[in-house]
Amino acid sequence: MQTEFAEKTIELRLADGLLVSGRIDLIRRLDTHETEIVDFKSNDRAQEEQITRTQLHIYAMGYRQLTGQDADLVSVYNLDQGAAGTVREVVDAGFIQDTQTAILDAGRAVRTNRFCRPESCAGCDFKGICR
Repeated sequence: MQTEFAEKTIELRLADGLLVSGRIDLIRRLDTHETEIVDFKSNDRAQEEQITRTQLHIYAMGYRQLTGQDADLVSVYNLDQGAAGTVREVVDAGFIQDTQTAILDAGRAVRTNRFCRPESCAGCDFKGICR
């Protein structure tokens, strides 16, 4: 295996002037000549699996903008002793497109001061401060 980047900052520039910034823990080239984006997690800072999946696919979009190449795999390495090992998934082009659409929708919502959808109030993070 060969490390391509460690702690690599990415800036994902999208339509409508949206900019998503992040830092990828590790990007490496595998013996199979595939590119893998790795995120290290622990239970201390756990987040929902779907959020992690979205985060990794955003990293895959940022990697493409950075290098002009597509990543092949996204992986989560659990650092907790005795925890389940690596979760690995093939980069999903359809999921990337859905994620990009969700980011653009969120950007438009912020610009128009439209932060909520009434149907999603019960699970909203901003429920306590919403007008």
